[in-house]
Amino acid sequence: VLVLLHLLSDGVLALAARLRGLGDLLVPAIVAELTCQIRVFPWRRRTRAYAANLMLDTKHVLWTESAHNRGGVEDLLDPHSDAWEHSTGDRRAAGGGAAAEDDDLDLVDLLMWAARTAVCPPGDLVLLLTSERVPAGPARHALAAEFGLHERTLRRRRRRTLTALREAGGRYLRAA
Repeated sequence: VLVLLHLLSDGVLALAARLRGLGDLLVPAIVAELTCQIRVFPWRRRTRAYAANLMLDTKHVLWTESAHNRGGVEDLLDPHSDAWEHSTGDRRAAGGGAAAEDDDLDLVDLLMWAARTAVCPPGDLVLLLTSERVPAGPARHALAAEFGLHERTLRRRRRRTLTALREAGGRYLRAA
């Protein structure tokens, strides 16, 4: 693995230059993901262009993970929406600048409300919660297999569930 990392170091730097918008610790993240990709590389099935395939797989996982991190559970309500400002602004004004601990929006309450009002199927909510902290790559593939799904199906269902929760955010705030 160390020899391959050394041989692919120019590719790592080139990839870091192309993905510069993903964060400060980009080179270490690329090296870590490349190490994982080297260890799981299907060399019996892919019989040529090893270096290019390793770099492309690494780039794909980093982009996918970056996209999932930008659209995580924390972003269920758009902070620029009127509903967000209404829900947090009123409580902050009443509480002297900081929302009280008891008044915070609770993710569990949101998910229970979504299941109760049929915003999302309960199975999709479980899938969302289970997959939220699983990084993209082999771990996500294993999780999808546990649910009896392909990894792409898992991603689609997560995205669909998050979209439904975002769209229902205003209704949840009115109900809460």
